[in-house]
Amino acid sequence: MPYDAREIANYFLDLADNQGRQISNLALQKLVYFAHVSYLLKFLKPLTDDRFEAWEHGPVISDLYHQFKEFKDQPIKCRASKIDFTTGERVTVTYGFQDKEIQILRDTYRTYGHLSPYQLSILSHEYDGPWYRVWHEKEGKRNLGLFIRDELILRVYAERAIM
Repeated sequence: MPYDAREIANYFLDLADNQGRQISNLALQKLVYFAHVSYLLKFLKPLTDDRFEAWEHGPVISDLYHQFKEFKDQPIKCRASKIDFTTGERVTVTYGFQDKEIQILRDTYRTYGHLSPYQLSILSHEYDGPWYRVWHEKEGKRNLGLFIRDELILRVYAERAIM
């Protein structure tokens, strides 16, 4: 079952805090994206069902962006939250990942967590990658929301494996 992107984000924020690091909104977006790509490629199913959009600085989940936009390019100082519909109160989103998800998230953080937001953005702009194809209209003409679809991610990496 796919997870809410806010769960994934909060996991990365907690992981960074535990290591004395800080994460900006831009960096967080890329970490969530790279974890999603890794999970999708390994298990052929999405880590999150939140949709990634091709924005100027790379893949973004709009709702996740809006959770943290107040921090601009500074470190995020809170956790993603949601409305508890039983109480009407805003509560922090909690996570309960299985071992396979935790492994992907930790591997993603180990690989990318030390990189700057700028470096992560550059990686997400990889030539002829999923973001590139949508942003540069190879996939965008029939994709008005500029969504980076899971099918495209799988197709791009399948094409590369064949080459």
